[in-house]
Amino acid sequence: MKERAVAAGLLAFLTTASADEVKRYAFDKARIPIARAVEVPSDYVMVYPSGFTPLPANEKARQGSSEYWGNTKTQAESVFVQMRQGLQSLGLDLKDIVKMTVFLVGDPAQGGRMDFAGFMEA
Repeated sequence: MKERAVAAGLLAFLTTASADEVKRYAFDKARIPIARAVEVPSDYVMVYPSGFTPLPANEKARQGSSEYWGNTKTQAESVFVQMRQGLQSLGLDLKDIVKMTVFLVGDPAQGGRMDFAGFMEA
């Protein structure tokens, strides 16, 4: 029977393979939870959920404002909650992620720079 692998098109590739079947290659001396490469067996079926975006942090605030959306950490946490819910409906979870593509925009509170630290904290 074929195992399943999943990819959240906007944010993550996922797999239900055991840790022994999926090979993760770490960056040398890196202390971040990002793999240099991931090897998934060729007989896995890939699924591509996508479209996870943050929900407003404060719907009563002026639309489009920083207060409405929250900071990068708040937005990332919102996306992760939605991802988890969507993946669980497929019998998967965040631990099954093998690849993630993230789109970060500049944060006015960071002088227009993206807040990578806030994202990583989430």
